[in-house]
Amino acid sequence: MLPEASSEDLLYVTNYSYVSIYSYPKLKLVGTLKGFYSAVGECVDSAGNVFVTNSNPDAVFEYAHGGVKRIATLLTKKVGPVGCSVDATTGNLAVTGSGAPYDNRINIFKSARGQPYLYKDPTFFELQFCGYDSNGNLFVDGTTNTSGKAALAELPSGKSTLVSIRLNVKIDGSGGIQWDGQFLAVGGYRPPKGTGATPVIYRFAIKKQRGNSKGTVRFGSPAYQVLQFYILTNTVLVPNWYYHDNEQRFNVLTYNYPAGGTPTGTLTKDLAHPRGVIVSLYSGW
Repeated sequence: MLPEASSEDLLYVTNYSYVSIYSYPKLKLVGTLKGFYSAVGECVDSAGNVFVTNSNPDAVFEYAHGGVKRIATLLTKKVGPVGCSVDATTGNLAVTGSGAPYDNRINIFKSARGQPYLYKDPTFFELQFCGYDSNGNLFVDGTTNTSGKAALAELPSGKSTLVSIRLNVKIDGSGGIQWDGQFLAVGGYRPPKGTGATPVIYRFAIKKQRGNSKGTVRFGSPAYQVLQFYILTNTVLVPNWYYHDNEQRFNVLTYNYPAGGTPTGTLTKDLAHPRGVIVSLYSGW
């Protein structure tokens, strides 16, 4: 890690076995975190501490902003970690995921420490990502059957039972989740006319267990899939792992948000199978 990293905004990108770190928005490579197995999701707390999901061991690793030494290892139970999110109202850390022999429990670590509290919604066949809104309500997505039917659920703040969210549009896929300051943003796919599918972010207003569509952010070429994106004001960063006809394209694409459309920037340096991105803001400005 370059010394400058501790005093600037940073972009973290998961790459299966390592995490690449760049200054933001200049996108200069400033460091690398190693020692991961199937890293996917990332999240950040109000102090800029970064959490990265990991398999084998099933855990979430925590790092200080710009630091290379793990400051905590949070072991999950009954879940292969995929997504995570930090509740800004409490500091609690939520972790979601799936995979045999697990039973897809949501793990919530109070104040991001200690042993997790476990929550389960039996309607899910597989859980993927999660995200808190500004009021401490947790939203999770995943599938309800082996054919991949997508679903969304909420664990209301202070409650112990998940409730299903009825959506007024059909969503395809179950990517990252983030509260964008106004609506709940959920990554997925939308089949265009013809064959194939285009990556999108669905935006929903959530009220009384219902999700009403407030528009869909569509991404132009060369975006391929949307796993864990990250929204920062009027910009969204999308990790792009493209593989088709023996062509591989690994990059992180920048788009205007919520306009979408054509990428406004492309990052390619030191990336391999990028699956998650977050920005940790320097708190000393």
